[in-house]
Amino acid sequence: PPAWSFRFNEARADLEDYLYGTGASFWVKNIPLIPYFPFFAAAIRRERQTGFLFPIVGNSDRQGMYAEVPFFWVINESQDLLVSLNAYERIGLGGRALYRYQLSEDSGGSIGGFYVHESEAGGEHRGWGSAKHEWRGLPEWRAVVDMNMVSDDAVLRDYSLRLAERSLQRVESNVFLARRFDHWNFVGNVFRYQDLTTRRPTELNRLPELRADRIRTPVPGLPGVHLDFESSA
Repeated sequence: PPAWSFRFNEARADLEDYLYGTGASFWVKNIPLIPYFPFFAAAIRRERQTGFLFPIVGNSDRQGMYAEVPFFWVINESQDLLVSLNAYERIGLGGRALYRYQLSEDSGGSIGGFYVHESEAGGEHRGWGSAKHEWRGLPEWRAVVDMNMVSDDAVLRDYSLRLAERSLQRVESNVFLARRFDHWNFVGNVFRYQDLTTRRPTELNRLPELRADRIRTPVPGLPGVHLDFESSA
């Protein structure tokens, strides 16, 4: 038997399009891990396809039974959107979204976030958000915006399904613009740091910083002598 499989009472498959059927079940080896879906459909083409993705289900002591039902929308060749409905038995309802775009070969980014209203557990509104954009202008220019924020220190540990996010000790936001020359680099930078390990307000915000650095190069007329330079304001 295969490592995993879907089985149907009745199904139709088009190898260039979709698979859909009724009376579905999900098996790992010979074990019916999810014994019954009334209806199931999936895109089986290699290209990106609009449609529902495989749902995520589980159970935890704090949340009880939970489920996430994601939907993927191919807007066009350079944009897509992933949205999902999240339901928690002991918490309430929430949702997740991730919008990705590519404006050109040298410019693109993403905007995403998660929100949950803990209507069954105190009524708090919790979540996180992020916005990322990168732009390159010719080989010499580069600009990056990487903004991240959370509603509280524990929201990633409570709701993220990614181990890398659940174990974060800090959330950083960084915005910079850089210009490169043959022997010089110029960078302007703004930085924000949010600590997730303590309730004390230990956040660090750096004022706009300007740097000018010269790469180490030989000094003309002085064999064996090199010059470099670093400065910041």
